[in-house]
Formats: sequence, structure tokens, C-alpha cells
Amino acid sequence: MLTMVKQAQALHLQGVIFQAPEAVDEAQLVVLNSLGESISLTRKQGVEAGLVVMDLAKDLRERAHDGFAYALVKGLRKGSVIWERRLGRLRL
Repeated sequence: MLTMVKQAQALHLQGVIFQAPEAVDEAQLVVLNSLGESISLTRKQGVEAGLVVMDLAKDLRERAHDGFAYALVKGLRKGSVIWERRLGRLRL
């Protein structure tokens, strides 16, 4: 059984896992609030094709205002977007 603290921690979204279709120089996790404003940008260098794990910003919940956000990931090579995946709505 999980303790109450462990249960509370398990309820908080901490990151995302996605499938990168091809290798890129940089992957970006972009999170938008319900108004469409960017509230978080996380970067990861040298991403290979396959499963990728990226962490969300710890203070994302406060920046989302209403507890909902929208996430997408982009793969960049030499500054150009090679692929983009829409992850959908996040409940923070």
C-alpha cells in the first residue's frame, strides 16, 4: 500500500513520454495554458528515434491558472521543425 504522501505525489503529473519518429538535434516540450499562451518550454539535446521522457516544470500548476494545459513536442534539426506531436490536454 502507498502511504498518503506517496499517493498525493503519484497524482501529480511530473513528465511525459512520447515516441520520436526520427533522431533530431533538439526536442522541445511546449506547454500552453487554456488561453494559448506558452507557460513552459523544456529542451532536450541529441534525441534519438524511439521513446523519449521529458520532465515538466515544477511550478507549471501555478502558471496554468485553471489547472488545465495543452502540450506538444517538436523535433528540431538545424533550427527547423522536422516533426511535431500534439500530446493533447493535460490536467495538472
